[in-house]
Amino acid sequence: MMGGLIWGLLVSIFLIIMFSTIGCSSTMNNNLKKFSYGAQKSGPKGYPVNILSAMLFFKGENGGLPVPSGPSDGKWGAGISNHPHIERTLPDRLEVTFYSYAENQAYHGVFDLPYERLVELFQWGVDNPKVMGSMSFPIFSRFVVGVAPGGTVAVWIKGHGEQREVFFGQAEKLEVSLSSVFQVPFSSKEEAETFRVEVLQETVGKAQFNDIQKNGPPFDIWKRYREPFQWIIETKNNLPIKGLYVTHINGEFFKTKTDLPKINHASICKYLQVSFFILLCMRYQISRHSWECFFTVIK
Repeated sequence: MMGGLIWGLLVSIFLIIMFSTIGCSSTMNNNLKKFSYGAQKSGPKGYPVNILSAMLFFKGENGGLPVPSGPSDGKWGAGISNHPHIERTLPDRLEVTFYSYAENQAYHGVFDLPYERLVELFQWGVDNPKVMGSMSFPIFSRFVVGVAPGGTVAVWIKGHGEQREVFFGQAEKLEVSLSSVFQVPFSSKEEAETFRVEVLQETVGKAQFNDIQKNGPPFDIWKRYREPFQWIIETKNNLPIKGLYVTHINGEFFKTKTDLPKINHASICKYLQVSFFILLCMRYQISRHSWECFFTVIK
């Protein structure tokens, strides 16, 4: 009799602990902050890639937001092919499989994303919205997944006047058939290779195609884009600058206030939009000629 009571008591305690644990876990998942966001893809100009599949997995879940698949050949970091926005917890992982036309090679990778940093940035975007007339919008509203030859994978978050890199990594080589890449039932490897070469040449043009055939893709260039330099902005007539809208070659862009001469430590600028206190606003593309006017690299 006593043994039965003890056994029943132990079972009751076990059930209480089990359901309490499940309840806490469920409460923790329900308390994760939710944001509205979508997804885009990106690839470098002149070196086309094809995202075969990609998924941004919600924090602690097996499901997620698909990243648009298909070819990309544009500016590095510039997102295309919008995926409809959803309101969910932010992702903590990325899985991506893609194909590089220039090297005839597929890649695959599963990566952890900096979840806490993402929450911090998205919340900052909510607390400091972009105001347009009577309406306001959170700063960050999209993930951009970029892939490049050599297995390069980058992730940015993007929105109104801001794009920040939040991940940069390396995928592993993967063997796939060209039939699965192009969705064409080729009868031989020779036929598949001829088709690949024709697609590549039509996409990038004859001059770029010949350069790829001769030199191959610049596998380290997208990593080198991220290299920080010390630089300052200068004006010929010492005009006081009110603010800068800076687009970097690593895909980031943002608006910032600056005091001259302020030493910046970041990747090289690609474009500058400079606003002066005299309400003059001009846009400069950074080149060998304009660097001497506004942009000086110290390092």
